[in-house]
Amino acid sequence: MKLSWITLVAAQLSAVSALPTSIDRGSALVSRGGRAADAGEAGAGAEIGASEPAVGGGAGGKAGGEAGEENKANEVEQQAQFDTPIAVGGNNIKTDTLYPPGVNGVFEVELQGPVGRTLTVTENKSPAAPPAGFIAVEPVSWIISLAEGTDGLTLQKVDYILNANNTLDISKGQAARLCTETN
Repeated sequence: MKLSWITLVAAQLSAVSALPTSIDRGSALVSRGGRAADAGEAGAGAEIGASEPAVGGGAGGKAGGEAGEENKANEVEQQAQFDTPIAVGGNNIKTDTLYPPGVNGVFEVELQGPVGRTLTVTENKSPAAPPAGFIAVEPVSWIISLAEGTDGLTLQKVDYILNANNTLDISKGQAARLCTETN
């Protein structure tokens, strides 16, 4: 009995010690200033609809410190307007493009690549209804297009940053691409 108990405890300790100790900075959920964000990937001409399952869970977090400060040196944050083309990045500098706040949060597109691009995000004010069991976190969807296409990009990421006073839980949210065959 003691040998099997010791073996069980030893196996559990070795499993715990094998877990990674650092926070994965590339996770899908990022917290910025106490606001949760959901990320997805989008290609040229992709339509992203923000929706989440009807049943929610906890929100993610972001670690601070020197590592976060080092990344800021190779990062540009800019404000943009919907339906207005804006120059993005180049020189492998990560460019965060933030759009005006919606009802529940802020839409952000992050791009990085060796060559600059022209980004246009259009609000679709009459998107298709979310699938059964899902709710839309905004009454709009977004159509993202890059005039020069997506070839050669090293980062394509979409964030949805909740307003600080928002009660929505998007920890299990899903970004979707418009299916032209059914919509």
